Amino acid sequence: MDTIAAGYAVEAFIHVASTGKLQSYGIATQAIADPYVLEDHRVAGQDDHILRVVAETIRDLEPFIDSLHDKGSSATSFIFSSPKRWAPVVRPGARTTDPATERKE
Repeated sequence: MDTIAAGYAVEAFIHVASTGKLQSYGIATQAIADPYVLEDHRVAGQDDHILRVVAETIRDLEPFIDSLHDKGSSATSFIFSSPKRWAPVVRPGARTTDPATERKE
C-alpha cells in the first residue's frame, strides 16, 4: 500500500513496553479498533508491542500516542523511507543460492 497516495504523509513505528498483561491486551484491543494502526506485533524483549501507524500529520498522531500512556511507555520512530518495503514469502528450500554471493552475468 502506498500510504502517501492514500493521504498519509506520516508513517511510524511505535514501540510499547506495557506494564502488565492487562495493559498488553488493552494495547492489542486499541490497535485492532484504530484504522490508523496498520500492524500490531506482540513481541518478546524490552517492548511488548510494535505498532506500525499512519497519520496525515505528526500532530494527528499525538492523541493516539497519549492514549498509550496509561498502558505503558512508548517510543516512536518516524519512517523516512523504506528501501525494502515488502517481499513475498519464499518457501524453505526454494532458494538454492545466496543472493549476496550470486554472480550476475
